[in-house]
Amino acid sequence: MQLNIGLHDLTWEYNTNILRDRFILTSIQKTVKKMGLQDAKSTMKKAKPLNLPSVGSVVSGKIVASGAKGVIVSVDGVSGRVKLSDLSTRFISGEEAAELFQKDSVLENLTVTAVTADKRLELKPRSRVGEPEVGSVHKAVVKRVERYGVIMSFPNSMIRCLCVTEDVDDDLDQCKPMLAKIQPGHKYNVKVIRVEQGKIWVTMKKSQLGDQATYSQPVMQFSDPNIQDSSSDSVIQIDTPTALAKPKLLDLAASRPDSSVPKRSLATVDALEEESETEEGKSTASRKKTKRQKDAAKREQEKQVRTKEDELLAGDWKVNPQTPDDFDRLLLIENQSSATWIKYISYWLKMAELGKARQVAERAVKHSFNLEQDKLNIWIAYLNMEAAFGTTSELLDSVFLRATQYCDTKRIYHVMPQVWLRAGNIEKAKLSFEKMTNKFHLSRKAWLNLIEFLFNEAKPEEARSVFAKAIRAIPKHKHVRVTVKFGQFEFRAGNPERGATIFEQLLSNNATKTDIWSIYFDEQIKAFTPPVSSQIDFESIRSLFEKAVSLKLKPFKTKFFFKRWIDFETKFGINDDGVSAVKERAVAYVESISQADE
Repeated sequence: MQLNIGLHDLTWEYNTNILRDRFILTSIQKTVKKMGLQDAKSTMKKAKPLNLPSVGSVVSGKIVASGAKGVIVSVDGVSGRVKLSDLSTRFISGEEAAELFQKDSVLENLTVTAVTADKRLELKPRSRVGEPEVGSVHKAVVKRVERYGVIMSFPNSMIRCLCVTEDVDDDLDQCKPMLAKIQPGHKYNVKVIRVEQGKIWVTMKKSQLGDQATYSQPVMQFSDPNIQDSSSDSVIQIDTPTALAKPKLLDLAASRPDSSVPKRSLATVDALEEESETEEGKSTASRKKTKRQKDAAKREQEKQVRTKEDELLAGDWKVNPQTPDDFDRLLLIENQSSATWIKYISYWLKMAELGKARQVAERAVKHSFNLEQDKLNIWIAYLNMEAAFGTTSELLDSVFLRATQYCDTKRIYHVMPQVWLRAGNIEKAKLSFEKMTNKFHLSRKAWLNLIEFLFNEAKPEEARSVFAKAIRAIPKHKHVRVTVKFGQFEFRAGNPERGATIFEQLLSNNATKTDIWSIYFDEQIKAFTPPVSSQIDFESIRSLFEKAVSLKLKPFKTKFFFKRWIDFETKFGINDDGVSAVKERAVAYVESISQADE
C-alpha cells in the first residue's frame, strides 16, 4: 500500500514539473515575440519616409513580377504597376506577359499617372510596344487595294497600316489613276503621319518622303519565316524598331488583316468619289489658277477628308460593325441586345462560316438575358440558321428540344412551323403544325394556324375538316372567335359564298354583336369590289346593309350601320344618289324613333 502511494506521488510530481516547464517556455516565447515586435515598430518609426515621385514625372523601374494583372515594378523602393493594355497594341495573356517581361529587367520612360492611398504607383509607358513613331519612314508591302485606299503591312511584323486615296500622290487628280496601278505585293517606302488607338495612317506622297520615295515590283512571298527577302536591296533600308521583330507584342489588326482599316459607310465613300469626279471635271479650269490658289484648294480638300475620317472613326463600329473585333467590342457594351448577337451570327453566315456562326449562337443561347423576348429571339435565330444552312435535320431537332427547355414551350412550337416555311420545306412545316395541334389541342391559335396554312396551300377541303376537329376539341367559349376567323379564311382563300353562309349562321345567334357585323361588312366589300372582283356587286353589299339597319337594335348600333353604309357609298358609289338615299333612310329612322318615344 505504501509503495502504491509513493508511485502515485511520484507521478503527480513528474506531471507537475512538465506543466511548469511548458508554462515557462511559453512565457519566454511570448516575451521574445513581443520584444521583437517592439523592436520592429521602433525601427519603422526611425525609418525615413519614402520619396514618392509626383504625378506626371517620368521614372524607370525594375520588374519585380508580371502576370495577368500587369507588370509590377520597383521605383526607388516604391511599388508600382503597369497595365498590360498600356504595354502593347494587342491583348497579352498572363503567361505571355511573364515570358516577355522577365524579372529583374528594367522598364524605362514610365509616366506616373496616379498615386494610390496605400502609396503605390500607377504607371504608363510613353508609347506602346509595336507602334512606330509619327514621322518615321518604313518599308511596306501592299496587301490589298480598296476603294478608300491601300492596306499595307510592315515586313517581319503583324502591323497593318492604311494609306488613304488622297495620300497616294501629291496631285489629287492623279490619286485614283495611281491607285489603279498599285497591285498586291508591290513595295513602297511610306511615312507615318498619324498613330491613334492602335491604327496607323501613312502617306506615299513624294513631298513627304523626299529622296526616300522608292518603289519596286511584287516580291515572292515565302511561307518560311527564316527565308530572307532578297529584294530588300532595291528599297532604301530603314531602321526598324527592335519591338517590330516580336510579333507576339504587335497586333494592330488582332490577327486580322482588315481590322486596322477605318470603317467607312458606302454613302461616305460614294461622296468622296463624287468629290474626286467633280475635281476631275474642273481640271481644265484649275490650270488657269495660280500655284498658290491650287495649294490652298488642296489643303482645304485634305482638311475635309480628314474631318470625314475622324467622324467615321469616332463611332462607326458601333453603328455598322464590319469585323469580328468590332462585334466583340460591341457585345461588351450591348450584350443584352439580341439584335447585336443576331447581326454577329449573320456576319459569319455571309462569310460562309457556318461553324463560327454556330459558335456565336451557342455563346448567345448560354448568355443570361434580362428580357425573355431577347432570349426567345436568339433561339428563333438559331432555329432559322439550322433550317436554312444546316446539313442534317437531327441537329435542328436537337436545337428545337433545347429551345423548348429554356423558353416557353408553346411559343417555340408556334415558331417552328414558320421556321420550316422560311426554309421552303412545306412538308416539315405541315408536320410541325400537326404536332402543335396535338400537343396544344385546346389552343385556338394552334388550330387557326394550321387552317390558315392549308388555305394558303390551296387545300380548302382539308382545312374544313380540320375546322370541324377544332370545334370538337376547343372549349365552347372559343367557338365564336374560331368561326369568325374561319369565315374570313373562306372569304380570302376559299369560297366567298361559303364565307357569307358562315357569317349568316353565326349572326343568327349573335345579331347584336357589332364587331362581327363589322368584320362581315369588311370581308363582303373586299370580296365583291376591285381588285378581287372585276366589278362591284352593289346588290349583294347593299342588301347586307339593308338587313343590318332593319334589325331592332339599340339606336347607337343602328347608327354605326348607317355610318358604314354611307362610307361605302361615298367610296364606291357611281354618283351622289346612293349617299342621298342612305341619308334619307337614316333621317326616317331617327323620326321613327322619336315618334315611338312620344
